[in-house]
Amino acid sequence: MWIGSQSNGLYKLSDGKLDHYDTTNGLSGNSLHSIFEDREGNLWVTTSGGIGEFRDLPVISFTENQGLSGEDASSIAAAADGHVWVGMDHGIDVYQGQDFSHLNSSDSYTDLLYNDSQRRMWATAGEKLLSYRAGNVIEVSGPEGMKIHYAAAMAQDTQHQLWVSDIDQQSREKALYRLDDARVVARFPTPGNQTLFLAPNPESGLWAGGYVHGLFWFHNGQFEPVKGYNGSVYGLRSDSDGTLWISSVEHTLYRYQNGEARSLTTKDGMPCDTGFSIVDDRVGSHWFYMECGIVRVSDKELAQWWRSSSHLLRTVVFDLRDGVRPGLGGGSTAVTIAPDGRLWSTNGSIVQVVDPHNIPYNSIAPPVHIERIIVDREDLPLSTRLQFPISPRDTEIDYAGLSYVLPEKVKFRYRLVGHDRNWIDAGMRRQAFYNDLRPGHYTFQVIACNNDGVWNSVGALFRFTVPPAWYQTVLFRLLCTLLLLATVYSIYLMRIRQYRAAMKARFDERLEERTRLARDLHDTLLQTIQGMKMVADQANDTIHEPTAKKFAQRISEWSERASREGRAALDSLRNSTTEGNDLAAALRASFENCAINRAISVNISVTGKCREMHPIARDEVYRIGDEAIRNACLHSNGHGIDIELAYYNNLLLRIRDDGRGIDSSILKSGKAGHYGLTGMRERSAHIGAKLEVSSSPEGAEVVLRIPGNAIYKKAPASLVMRLLKLIGRMTKRPLSG
Repeated sequence: MWIGSQSNGLYKLSDGKLDHYDTTNGLSGNSLHSIFEDREGNLWVTTSGGIGEFRDLPVISFTENQGLSGEDASSIAAAADGHVWVGMDHGIDVYQGQDFSHLNSSDSYTDLLYNDSQRRMWATAGEKLLSYRAGNVIEVSGPEGMKIHYAAAMAQDTQHQLWVSDIDQQSREKALYRLDDARVVARFPTPGNQTLFLAPNPESGLWAGGYVHGLFWFHNGQFEPVKGYNGSVYGLRSDSDGTLWISSVEHTLYRYQNGEARSLTTKDGMPCDTGFSIVDDRVGSHWFYMECGIVRVSDKELAQWWRSSSHLLRTVVFDLRDGVRPGLGGGSTAVTIAPDGRLWSTNGSIVQVVDPHNIPYNSIAPPVHIERIIVDREDLPLSTRLQFPISPRDTEIDYAGLSYVLPEKVKFRYRLVGHDRNWIDAGMRRQAFYNDLRPGHYTFQVIACNNDGVWNSVGALFRFTVPPAWYQTVLFRLLCTLLLLATVYSIYLMRIRQYRAAMKARFDERLEERTRLARDLHDTLLQTIQGMKMVADQANDTIHEPTAKKFAQRISEWSERASREGRAALDSLRNSTTEGNDLAAALRASFENCAINRAISVNISVTGKCREMHPIARDEVYRIGDEAIRNACLHSNGHGIDIELAYYNNLLLRIRDDGRGIDSSILKSGKAGHYGLTGMRERSAHIGAKLEVSSSPEGAEVVLRIPGNAIYKKAPASLVMRLLKLIGRMTKRPLSG
């Protein structure tokens, strides 16, 4: 219950206890005007001096106002009975559930407190070490040479033996003492004469570390150096699973396990680098007392981080805004866990406590609002459907999440649908920035979570459109695409013309060479043969001797045969083997010559209109077809041959038989001493054609594809030209009606 007064400030009644607030402890005024509690549980008061806010804090502080005998707390330890002992500069304060009581008022300071398994509380009093149990106080003593001078640290091993790290302020000697009840019974010099900090080793003995010489395992009366950690030690804590936590002189926290030490810093996900102490709450988390506050990390997170050093720890941070007053604590004795699970700590002056089971939780997701849209330094009005200017360079979107519990801890995520693939973690930043947004439709959405991570998954959104500039329109891109295609097509046509010209020049050169050879043969060899025949005929008429006459007749016959064969060769050189440009008729004639006295038939099909062809290319096609037909007639043992001739944009010749096929080895490399397939391939390559010869148990097939630009004298019209001609014919038609 909250009670406001007209002149005495504000009162809070809770659990039978009355707390008072006025201007002396932060209230803006002593005259209360109104009190209001918002939906998040914050209490707002208006006073004569202004407005104040009250809310529950997860971390509670105890100062002189709450019963401490002073603000010089240096160490803290929880007893088995639930009482919390606080070491002060002038004695010990004990919290017994409601209030603090002062145990003694000596002038000695207490900067070490330790609670052992026998329910005894050990405390320093200046250079003394005292044992408290059941109201009895015993000072630790020992024989000459083994007296306590200044206890720097204490620990109890797994055998329940108590150990004390001692410093002789006069001789500067350091030693490790073993206690039996309240007497020193053994002394061990420390390595390098250094002050040791202690923690029990679950295996046996103790962990021990000092300012200079690193970490040791003390067992069987010997200090054994530990591998894996060579840094300084300012405090040690050990877990039951063998994990050792180290606080260095430089205030860096380390985890040591199985011979490996690894620091916990901001690169691992911690909120800051400087840490003083660690404690295990034994219910699934470790608490870190650090310069930036008190940090809780779950054991599962720590285990995952230990398995993978790249894993970033997820932490819960309690800082100034949660009531924490960070400061340089007293190393391992700066933090303790009470039997009820509450975490107690001291920052060197006051006492702070956090109850992990009773931490205020804000379950209200913050509403989210978009406040401002700035494009190229100009504010745009907020509307349902907003249109941006053309080609925006800089876009800024300001938004806010409304939570008054801890507005500094409100975090945001946003995305721009149409631009961002995933959500962008903005942290506590309240602006989104984009550059050079492309034309299109966009939806901006922003969501937020409160200080306890409760997300408003709907958030706020608005839609907007970026119109295209003239050079970003679909029409412009289409025109550019068409221009590019036209350019590529023009280059293609140019290359085709160059190819046709080169092929024509080569064919013309071959044709001219063949004509020259024919002319030379006619003017030389054939004339000579014809003369020989005339002489032989004359000799045959004038010679009467039988033998000579017989020789003259034979010479005349051979000359006649040579003349006929020579003229046939001349015809082959001067003209194509086909007649009248009819390739189908020539192929039929080739079949008829080969099929004499053979029981084989032929089927010839022609598709398309016969076109005029280059004589040289036409002759090569005929010779390839002739070779394929002769092979089918002579070697296939088939009963029929199919010949397909198609005058498309490219010329297609397919010859197929129903015989036994061709052996694969012959298909691959030809038959020894035979050059039919080799010649076919050479001829097809010569005219730029593609030859395919295949075989199966049902027969063999020869397919020849010749580019139209290589075989036809007049190139086939392109698709563009055909369209232009069609449009031209349509425009010349008279209008009907």
